[in-house]
This record gives sequence, structure tokens and C-alpha cells, in this order.
Amino acid sequence: MKYAIRSLKYFLWFNILAGAIVAVMVLAGGTAYDGSLSSVFRDGIKSLIEIEIFFFVCSMLYPAWSFINLKDCPSGKNDAKVNAEVVKGYMAEHKFVLVKEEGSTLIYRYDGLAGRLSRMFEDEIKFFVGDDYVTVSGLRKDVVRIASYLEFKLR
Repeated sequence: MKYAIRSLKYFLWFNILAGAIVAVMVLAGGTAYDGSLSSVFRDGIKSLIEIEIFFFVCSMLYPAWSFINLKDCPSGKNDAKVNAEVVKGYMAEHKFVLVKEEGSTLIYRYDGLAGRLSRMFEDEIKFFVGDDYVTVSGLRKDVVRIASYLEFKLR
């Protein structure tokens, strides 16, 4: 269900972005708009349907590409409390707020409306902190950045 909601969000986001681009083109005079789709798109409604099909396919595939679980970021500290403190320090420095802490699981969200909006409110980062490893899951660009920092700091 969560995957379907993410796909729908991406589909809407792609359409809003494309609509904004077309609106800027029309308003800037890049195309002679006469009130019909054929003046904006070469094949009119057929082109619009092809674009929507492309957006649909991309929005169905994108959540699979953009959300990952990075398992076993190695830690030389061998202490879950030390590992958790390193994670908490990093996340506090980078505008993430601790939402929930349950045992060895930490859940964070981004702390700014602009950042959350750019991530379409799919900004949750989950950590499972063990004695000799940390598992990170969430949006790919955030997880890779966080994991590379943790690998450096936890050695």
C-alpha cells in the first residue's frame, strides 16, 4: 500500500512539474498558444496521452529505485549506545528531528517544510543500531550520504 501511495505521489508530482514547464513556455512566448493542445504539442491529445503513459511508468518504477536499505554499516565501536549517539549527533547537525525511538530503532524526519516538500513528505529515515553495525533505510540520496558519514565516524 505504501508503494502505491508513493507511486501516486510521484505521478502527481511529475504532472505538476510538466504542467509548470508548459505554462512557463506558453507564458514566455516559446510557443504560439491558440487554445488547443495541438498548438503546444505536435500531435495534440495523442502526445499528451503518450506523456501521461511515460509519467505513469516512471512513477511506478521510481519508488523502487529511490528507497533503499543499507545494511551493516560497519562499526568499530562495538557499543550500540556510542553508535546511537553518533547517529543522533549527525542527524541533529543536518536538520533531522527524532520522531520515535524504540529500543535500538531510531526514526527521523526532516525539519524544514521546504525540504519535506521537495521529498514529497517521504523523508523518513530509519536506523537500527546494533553493537557492531548500523542499518539505514529511507530515501536513497539521504541514506547514501548518511551511511558514508557513519562509515567514516564509526571506525
